[in-house]
Parts: sequence; C-alpha cells; structure tokens
Amino acid sequence: MSDRVRTVLLVDDSDVLRRLAAVTLTSLGSYEVDQASDAVEALALMLDKDYDAVITDYYMPGLDGIEFVRRIRRKPECERLPVVMVTTERDSFVEQEARAAGVDEFVMKPFDPLTIREVLERLMQATKAPAISLRIDAQSLLDAIPYPAMVLDRYHNVILGNASFWRRTGAGISDSGVRCVEAMHGSGSLPLNCPLVEAVRTGAVAEEDVIEGDARLRVTVYPMDLYDDQGNCLYLHIARPVDELVPD
Repeated sequence: MSDRVRTVLLVDDSDVLRRLAAVTLTSLGSYEVDQASDAVEALALMLDKDYDAVITDYYMPGLDGIEFVRRIRRKPECERLPVVMVTTERDSFVEQEARAAGVDEFVMKPFDPLTIREVLERLMQATKAPAISLRIDAQSLLDAIPYPAMVLDRYHNVILGNASFWRRTGAGISDSGVRCVEAMHGSGSLPLNCPLVEAVRTGAVAEEDVIEGDARLRVTVYPMDLYDDQGNCLYLHIARPVDELVPD
C-alpha cells in the first residue's frame, strides 16, 4: 500500500470499543480514523467526506450493520468502497446476509492489529484492479474521437486525453496534474456556464457553445459509469468545432 494516509470510518455503538479500535488503527501509522456511534451518524459523515474504507459493527441500535451497508452500497461512488464488518461471534447466516448486502470481509473482536492491517491492505489493493481495464476502455474510446476529448474528474483535473487534445493544448501526454482550465482556457479561468459544472450538479449530459480564440466550440460533457480511486464519478468532455468566427 502507498505511504499516503488512508481515511477509515469506524462505526460502533460502544464508545469504549470504538475508542480502542481507533487507537489500534492509528497505531499502524498510515490511517486517519473518523468515528461514528451509529449508522445514522456514519451516513451523515459520508455526505461530507470520502473514505478509503469503512469498518462497521454488526450489532447497533436503529440501523444495524447490514442495513447500513445496504444503504451505502446504493450510492454509485461507494460500489467499490472496502467494507469490513466486526462481530463478536461467527454466524454463517449473518455472514451470508452481510455479504449479500455488500460486506467484503469479517474481523472478530477485539482487533488484532496485524489482522486488520492485512485485511485493509488487501481490500484497498483489490479496488485498484478493475480500474486498469476501465482505463484501457476509456482510452480506446477517446482515441476513436477525432475532436479534442478528455476524461475529467469533478475538480477539472484531466485523467485521460486523446491525441487531438494533447495537440491542441500543447501539454505532454505524460504530464501529470493538468487541469482543463489551464490547458484549454488561456484566461486561466472557467468559462461562463461551464458544462462540466452543470454535469456535476445535475448528473446529466450538459452542453454549451464556448468561444476559444477564433473558434466556436460546442462542448458536451457526459457523466460516465467510471470512477476514480475515491469513488468520484468521471466525465467525458468533447469539444467539437462549430464554425470559424469572422475577425473584427
């Protein structure tokens, strides 16, 4: 696993056990731990923050661990989020129901630091595997488009681009950290009615005509069934020339 600190959401109604588990995880040195005393509090935290993994107790008042997992799995951005359930005893019926809800792995209480580290590292590494084939598919799609096209995240970072995009922007295909606002817009600021902003807001296809230099471009942004490592939706951005503007 990389040296980047991973964020873990720990959900348990027992204050003592939750604190002990948080200390255990923090002691491993590469985890930042947020705590929730029940599923409702956890769901509220997940509205404002993306997590690398969730560890939840099974027995909790109100929403139990299985119903909590069902609810987070309904969110597209959480489809591949590693979820570990902790239990005080093994029950084949409960495990079967939990796996059907979307639980990836089970760990017995109390936490064994080496065991939980091995489980988290394995699950987090596994979430990267599908992204390889998805990246290839996305690149193949881009290369088939004759106009400048790119895959972006919601923060305007360029994830992939086709040859036409790299030629137009002058950016190198191996450059990292390229943002469309810098590569595509000489002013360094977003155009009015940016279609990416609209697509992120609505979750639907957005289209606008944008003037760039002496050309008018019809920019269309499509939400994709493709997600980054944090579970955020990615967007396909295509800029088609409409016509040439007449100089003043």
